[in-house]
Order: sequence, then C-alpha cells, then structure tokens
Amino acid sequence: MEQLAPQCLVISDGRLPNWELPLVKASQDLNIPTIVPPVALAGDRDTLTRRRSGPANHGELHPRLLRDYPTQAIWDPKQRRHVFYYPSQVLPALDSLGMLPPNPWLLGGGLAGLVLVESEQAREQRLAQGQDPGRLRVSGHLGHDILFAGYQRRMALREELVKSYGLNPGRPLAVVALPQLGEQGTLDWDNHWREIRFLAQTFRDLPAEFLISLHPKMSLSDYRFLNHEYGLRVANERLSAILPAADLFLATYSSTVPWATLCRVPALVFDFYKIDFRLFDDLPGVVTVTEREALAPEVKRILGDQRYWEALRQAQDQSAPRLSPFDGHCSERILQALVGDT
Repeated sequence: MEQLAPQCLVISDGRLPNWELPLVKASQDLNIPTIVPPVALAGDRDTLTRRRSGPANHGELHPRLLRDYPTQAIWDPKQRRHVFYYPSQVLPALDSLGMLPPNPWLLGGGLAGLVLVESEQAREQRLAQGQDPGRLRVSGHLGHDILFAGYQRRMALREELVKSYGLNPGRPLAVVALPQLGEQGTLDWDNHWREIRFLAQTFRDLPAEFLISLHPKMSLSDYRFLNHEYGLRVANERLSAILPAADLFLATYSSTVPWATLCRVPALVFDFYKIDFRLFDDLPGVVTVTEREALAPEVKRILGDQRYWEALRQAQDQSAPRLSPFDGHCSERILQALVGDT
C-alpha cells in the first residue's frame, strides 16, 4: 500500500474481518484517510443480532470474553442474552493484531475517518447509536441521482416503459423487486421457487401491469419463465431507472423501499417469511402485509382506491426530505468527500 501511495481508502463497511480490517489497519499506520460511502441500508441492531444466533456469538457461553470485551457485546432482548458482533474465536485475534473496531455495531466501526450517510434520518440514527458526529456527513446515495433524473421526467419515462415492454397504458403500473430468498439463503431453493410462483400467480391475476426487477445476484435466465408462463415482464434496466414511473412498488425488506418514498410511489412490503424486520415501521406511505391472503386485496385497494393512494403519497411528501437531499447532486457530494477531504 505504501508503494501505491493512495490518497484515501474507500470501503463498503469497515468491520469485515476478511480484507477490510487489515486494510483499515494499514491505512491507519500510514495516515491514509478511510471513508465509508453509502452503499446499502445499514442493518439496525435487531437485524445484526438476529444474524448472530450461534454459540460462537453467545456472550454468556464465553464469560471471560464478555468480561474483557464489554463493548463488543450487546444485550438482545429477543435472544435474552448478550451477543458478540464477532465470533468468540475471532475477537481476541483481532484485538491482538490491533484491528478490533471499538464499536463494531456501527457502520465504520469507529475506525473509519469519515462515514457518509444517505440521509438526515440516517445521521440521527447513527448519532443515537453512539457514532462520533465529527465522522458523519450527509451526502445522499449514488442511486438517488438516477432516481431523481427519472422522477423529473416520470411521465415520459412511463411512456417509454409502456412502449418498450408492450404494457397496457390504461392500467396502473406496479414495479416489483423480486425477493432473492434462495440467493441469500433465507429459504431453500424448493421453497424459494414455490414462493416466486405464488407471487407470479398473484400478480398475473391482478388488474395492473407488473414490471419485475431482479437483484444483481439473480440470474435472468433463471427467471425467464415469469414471462413465458405468467406473462410478467422482467425489466432489463436497474430498479433505479424504472421505479419513478410506477404507481406502486412491491418488495420485501429491501434498502430500496425508501427509494419509493423519494419518488412518491406508495410501497407495499410483503413478509410471509417471518423476517419481521422493523426497518420501515415509521416510514409513512409504506404498507406491510404478513399474510399471503392479504397481498392481492391490499394491492387492489392501493391501486383501486384513489383517495387511499393519494393519502399514502401525501404521507410520503412529509417524510421524503429526511431520506435524502434528493437534488441530483449526491454523486458530486460523495466525490467531493473522496477527493476534497484528502
């Protein structure tokens, strides 16, 4: 790294004990600034502790570590025990190498010199969790600029999508971020395909046009049957390029749900998989359904009841300013932080 003479180190998380922590340590030793840009929605503590339910992260099973590293574990009321961020066998190794973040429950871990966040809301959340205010800056997200460009011309974008995908212009348009249940290991593959087919059957029978967006982890060839068997179009564009044209956005607990609020597109979060994250409980304009039989009626209500749809959209008007600067200049602020501060 010294030979490369970098101006700064850009990392996505700042806590990962693979290659990130060694690079962060090397950057500190060489006085190279470390910056974490906004990449995805940072998991809250409820999300993070749930993913650490094994014995290696169980604090009470490792009392000496719990005594020696009290700031590395937090109490999880659902598991009714202390939970280590790092597995017990990794924790002392990181400490001995001088790579242990003082607060791994925060994005950046307390080691990054600057953490960029996508919104004022995110900044307030991080401050409440103990992040150093001097290390935080609101920049917005790169994807927000693409959304903003589409939002500025959403009617023309809608016409382009209708023409490109052969959609019925007289019907409402719903954009679906298809859940990657198999790809991320939430369900085994048999149950994943069962759920995907349930969703496809539900959408096919509803009085709306549906445009399916696949996560980059999902292979298009695996999902071509959605068009062949159910008549559902799979978008070629990224979600940020099509979402502003929608009348409704459907997803599971995705970091893209706030994008719908920025574009004033009512959102429906469906969770039939007992994920039960609380990420969007306080986000107006977002409806959550947890029973399969409620999905179709709720879609019909949102798209069929103009007063209800408008109430959701107006609620988004109130909350959107706290979710991003949303002015088309987020990328400029991120670049300035990478170049101007180093």
